[in-house]
Amino acid sequence: MERFVRTLLLVILFLSSAPLAQSQGFLVEELNKRVSDLLQQGRYTDAFPVAQEAVAVAKKSLRPDDTDLAKSLNNMAEVYRAQGRYADAERLFKKALTMRETTRPDDADLARLLNNMAELYIVQDRYADAETLLKRALMIWEATRPDHPDYALALNNMAVLCSRQWRYAEANVLFARCLKITEDTMGSAHPRVSEVLHNLTPLTLVLGRIDDTVAFSIRAHSIDEYNMERILLTGFEEQKRMYMRTMLAAHSWAISLHALYAPSNLSALRLAISSVLRWKGRVLDSMRDTYGATVRRLADEDRKTLAELQSVTGQLATLVNTGPGAMAPEQYRQTLDRLEAIRGSLQEKLSQRSGEVRAETRTITLEAVQQAIPKDSALVELTVCPTYDAAMGLWVGEAHYVAYVLWPDRTPAWVDLGEAGPIEQAAAKLREALGDHTRTDVVTLARALDDLTMRRIRRLLGPTRTVLLSPDGVLNLIPFGALVDEKGDYLVKEFSFVYLTSGRDILQMQVAVDSKTTPIIIANPDYSLYGVDFPRRCWPSLPGTSDEAESLKGLLPDARVLEWEEASEEKLKEVSGPQILHIATHGFFKDRTSEKGTFWKAPAYGASWPIASTPLVVDNPLLRSGLVLAGANSPAKEGREDGIITALEMAHLDLWGTKLVVLSACETGTGEVQTGEGVYGLRRSLVLAGSQSQVMSLWKVSDVATQLLMVAYYKGLRAGEGRSEALRKAQVAMLESRDRSHPYFWASFIASGDWRRMDWKARRNAEAP
Repeated sequence: MERFVRTLLLVILFLSSAPLAQSQGFLVEELNKRVSDLLQQGRYTDAFPVAQEAVAVAKKSLRPDDTDLAKSLNNMAEVYRAQGRYADAERLFKKALTMRETTRPDDADLARLLNNMAELYIVQDRYADAETLLKRALMIWEATRPDHPDYALALNNMAVLCSRQWRYAEANVLFARCLKITEDTMGSAHPRVSEVLHNLTPLTLVLGRIDDTVAFSIRAHSIDEYNMERILLTGFEEQKRMYMRTMLAAHSWAISLHALYAPSNLSALRLAISSVLRWKGRVLDSMRDTYGATVRRLADEDRKTLAELQSVTGQLATLVNTGPGAMAPEQYRQTLDRLEAIRGSLQEKLSQRSGEVRAETRTITLEAVQQAIPKDSALVELTVCPTYDAAMGLWVGEAHYVAYVLWPDRTPAWVDLGEAGPIEQAAAKLREALGDHTRTDVVTLARALDDLTMRRIRRLLGPTRTVLLSPDGVLNLIPFGALVDEKGDYLVKEFSFVYLTSGRDILQMQVAVDSKTTPIIIANPDYSLYGVDFPRRCWPSLPGTSDEAESLKGLLPDARVLEWEEASEEKLKEVSGPQILHIATHGFFKDRTSEKGTFWKAPAYGASWPIASTPLVVDNPLLRSGLVLAGANSPAKEGREDGIITALEMAHLDLWGTKLVVLSACETGTGEVQTGEGVYGLRRSLVLAGSQSQVMSLWKVSDVATQLLMVAYYKGLRAGEGRSEALRKAQVAMLESRDRSHPYFWASFIASGDWRRMDWKARRNAEAP
């Protein structure tokens, strides 16, 4: 964004001194470059208005036969194609093609246009139409620039076309020529080389050349990783997410190649696991590094940028919580969009600066992750694998869940768990039953999901009982300790589950970061702090959390307790690396798929109260989840926080050095699940903020049971138990009690992140690397 702004400023300076026709042509050229950049990054929504502007300016100011007008139409068609608007894309391609054929029938731009239009036809399975265009494009290139990389691009598309039509011998020759030209002209690590290799692998597979298929895939993924490391150093989160979506097919192919076509090939197995380790949670890691580098090491100017980002994020969250008020709906929407744009620009600025000083750009390897796994543990990576038909060149059929199991000193193992549909249906049924202590079918449902998942994984685990679990998809919202094995026992009795976003998390734990302050306990906020006149919400008080805080204070004597009016959003935002942060209050999450309306559900009581005067119109899941603090029931006062801290705001807390965050509130571990990126909610925000481990809940929980569980948990921590094992033992004790044996009471809380025992002495001012 910042680079584009600088470019526009140069354009404006040029326009002020150049003749009108020349200046307009320069503007169109810059807009077209911007569209090309956005398309390459997968930012199709952002590209659309820029492409529209380029076409509008070109039509108004340029001659009908001007090259830049044809380019603008081509770019607009490319945007339409990327959005799946094929009829609109074809219309513009044809218009641009007519213009180019009339003016310059044998130049490179015409060849590129023919190639782009052919790509549209290939996507539509209109192979005869595509081949006609590609033959014309190849003839132009062969007569003018047979060594040009765009000639190689046309060869690549012709090879893909031949492969789709089972003309394998022709495709093989074309791919070989294409690969040589691309490497000679663009270098061996260019993304286009990777693209050719990815397109070549299905061909070698159907020809029975499995070793070549695996070798080409390994090389393509190495190139992808080389470029990914650098691209993810800059940009804001949505940009990075869109870029990673452009890499999804390559990642899915690595899993599909191993699981479907080369299940016994060790190199294919290693490639698949490496792809999972490099893919899952990658955007989260990148943004965590960005925020962390800013908090820990950057200059005053960058800290000022971070402060601006925190301010804008707070304004955005407050606007979402309070609604439009006197603003018209259109003005409200525009204001939200403006704040989101400012926030994105500030994020990008921080990414650019932090990328200059960050050292966390080391290549992620399978060996490094294995070496970091404790000897008595195993890492289980669950991933969703689409099904690829190499002969058809298409993703077909039902996706599968695949589990990869890693040990520190053994060859990895794996198992195909079967189609995703039945697993996700079983998970949804169990999750519903777990949240209701009156349900008597929970054991049956827990056994059914276990049979589809953990039963098959247990065969690989052998005697291993500590499972570092990185789920995917909806399995992120399932407490695996609540599954039931063949003997009818809950798995929590035998296994200690540690939840990770990715196996890469283990590498982050190798870096020690000392806490800066003593533990902080926040409990029993005064929700009506600023008066009760005209309340905008009605969150009920939680006096029982004061008892919880008092009990924990006895176990953490140096803890600072913030209650009543001190349990505020302002105080929470002031924390700086406390050893432990424990918050006992209401939590909330608004599901995107739930019925649109103006209500949040108050977690512990099941009633609903209004949180805004109009329906929420934001898509960001981090604005739809958060915690409720002092003053939340009252109208926000000027100069004060509103008492609702969203997950988006919590991502900007300074929790670097915080060993443990416990959210003793309802549904704090839930959020919007995004395959490959985990849960977008408070769980994600606490990682972004720098906390090393988190304990949070997956459904509405009993206040009394929560207090009992928390006290038992902290007693275990003080006795030297690990952060995950202490929770497991507290849960087993409650499971074996007479009146709270239903998993509703004990299974809601999960431990994620660092599972090891607390180092109670490590608390001094220190910077994280």
